[in-house]
Amino acid sequence: MITLLTVAVILAFIFTQISSGEQRLASWWPPAGFAAAAAIIAKRRELSIVLTVVLVSTGLASVLAHRPVLVAVAGAVGITAQCWLIRRFAVDAQDRPRLFTVSDAARLTFGIVLGGAAIAGAVFTARLTNSNVDVALSGALQVAAGTTSAIVLIVPFFVISRRRRTTERVRVVVLSYAATTAAALLAFWPSQEQAFSFLPLPFLAWAAFSLSMSTALVQVVIVNAVALASTGMGGGPFSAVEGSISIVAMIEIYVIANTAMCVFIAAVRNERDSNAEHLAASTALMGQAFARAGTGYVVLRDTEHETFGVLDVNATAIELMPTSFRRHNGHHLIVEGAYLHRMCLEVLRSQEKVERTWDDAAPLSVVAEELPDTANDRVILVTIMNLSAVQAARRAADEQLRQERETSERLRQLNEKHDLFVASVTHELRTPLTSIIGYTEEALDVAVDDDQRGYLTVVQRNADRLFTLVQDVLTATHPRSPKQTHAELDLTKIIKDTVDDLNHEATSRGVTLAASGPAGLATRGSESELRRGLANLVANAVKFTPSGGQVKIVLSLSQDTVIIDVSDSGPGMNDEELARAFDRFYRSSSAVTQGIPGTGLGLGIARDAIEANSGKLTLLNNSPQGLTARVQLPRHLAGRSAS
Repeated sequence: MITLLTVAVILAFIFTQISSGEQRLASWWPPAGFAAAAAIIAKRRELSIVLTVVLVSTGLASVLAHRPVLVAVAGAVGITAQCWLIRRFAVDAQDRPRLFTVSDAARLTFGIVLGGAAIAGAVFTARLTNSNVDVALSGALQVAAGTTSAIVLIVPFFVISRRRRTTERVRVVVLSYAATTAAALLAFWPSQEQAFSFLPLPFLAWAAFSLSMSTALVQVVIVNAVALASTGMGGGPFSAVEGSISIVAMIEIYVIANTAMCVFIAAVRNERDSNAEHLAASTALMGQAFARAGTGYVVLRDTEHETFGVLDVNATAIELMPTSFRRHNGHHLIVEGAYLHRMCLEVLRSQEKVERTWDDAAPLSVVAEELPDTANDRVILVTIMNLSAVQAARRAADEQLRQERETSERLRQLNEKHDLFVASVTHELRTPLTSIIGYTEEALDVAVDDDQRGYLTVVQRNADRLFTLVQDVLTATHPRSPKQTHAELDLTKIIKDTVDDLNHEATSRGVTLAASGPAGLATRGSESELRRGLANLVANAVKFTPSGGQVKIVLSLSQDTVIIDVSDSGPGMNDEELARAFDRFYRSSSAVTQGIPGTGLGLGIARDAIEANSGKLTLLNNSPQGLTARVQLPRHLAGRSAS
């Protein structure tokens, strides 16, 4: 960028001196081409510096060449605007200059045309502003044409694709240069006055279409240089032109036309080659995918006499159905009468997709269908899938399911044995415990002193506790009979009996036990189960309520649901403990920490008993402390028959 900018500044001072004078205008202005190229390749952060240098150097050079200040300023502003406009259209979204496709060439051309209009407008505005400036509209257009022709010829060299054609050979390049140069010399020989200026154009077009863009542009420079030199010496077809168009204008138009033609032809060629390469890459990728696919594919074309030509086939198809193919003269053919041949005949006759399962070298799923829109040919696509992996996966899944069922059955049997063992042990324990409790009660009646009575009381209390534990274990592990005696149950009476049964235990612990609620509420179910469940809930609440606390049993009605809330003022449970409260043998952290005796079976037994009566048991934390066990039972109205 710095080199281009330096060249532009130096050329600006040189060419202004060549065309010095107050009213003289340069017929060609190469500094504009290098300045525009510098602006295009500059980084975005460097653009303001480049444009400032172009503005100052161009204006100063014009002033030093004794041009009017207004013309110098207008020319400098116009060239700077021209450079900015060309950059605006010549770089892509990533701020990179490129000239590769037709759209790139069109954007660059549009930017150059706008830039030419900008400089022509700036110079002509100077003429309108100051009548002392003797620059007519034709002069403004001459300035625009001079800068534009230079930009068209110079800028493409710095933004073109450097991509070389793989088929380009040195011999071809040399012959192309020789042919183009010879055509240019023949067309613009100083003594040649015939209108043969078109003669180099076919050679330029061929170079642009067949060789690299840089090679074509160099040949454009050669042709334009020959035309300029010949015309400058007073020879060539342009020197003999008479009319309203000047020789300088003819040369400028010729330069612009040659360069634009080559740039657009080369861009079309680049775009075509790029699309062809992408298509070839995609085709190769699809071909590799087709060849390496785990599924077999065959593309067939119907020929005469019910035979089929193989348009394409992958190795998987041949491997899966080897008996359906044979090779002849390096090509694969379908064996007549083979399974695949018969399927294709069926597709042609039925004009429908045919699906079959077949077992040749492996279990296969074969699908054959006619492809639509294939002109006059009838083309059939055959898809062959190996079912071995599918069947193996299915067998593995069946085997896994069988093992899981066996494991589940073994676990069920172990569970039954466990329950039978626990039931057997607890039954065996109940008999000696009953004797211990009975004889202890008799011994209490004949105890002679307070020490003996104290010892016997301890024995009785622990025997009762052990008996309760055995009874809970037996209840939790012994399967209930599905046949339960259901009857109308008076909930008020059951709650009162439960309070009476546990009131002594509550009083001995210093806990107040109270019940409240309306009379006459009833449900239907097993009385023994409901009493067992409610007794476990109340006993659990009493056990966890500290001395001085209170346990409340509240009976209420919500629509057709009877609710029994058993609330205590104990420590309650956290969320994790609530989630596991009904697990067998699970005990909360507070029970373990405070050494509260228990088996961890009470809540589970209570839930099972309540659910056996079509009810629901949930646990709720109270605020600020305590726990509420909520029992929800369906209400039963007196006199209503059981459904």
